[in-house]
Amino acid sequence: MKFLTALLVVTILLPINAYASCNSADKLCIMEEIKVNAKEITQKNWRDTTYRELAKSYTYEDHEDKAI
Repeated sequence: MKFLTALLVVTILLPINAYASCNSADKLCIMEEIKVNAKEITQKNWRDTTYRELAKSYTYEDHEDKAI
């Protein structure tokens, strides 16, 4: 659920071509796209929330090393 929240935040804030390179079923690819593009979010609280939810999503997908 948290992954979907982070994905929703990013899809609202970033242009559609920012994450078009990933297959919709490839969660890790999508999370990498979010990580790369999150720095473009200008509102600090939204950017912080995106990074926090991204870290939770990595942990949920058993990639704790990427969450850190």
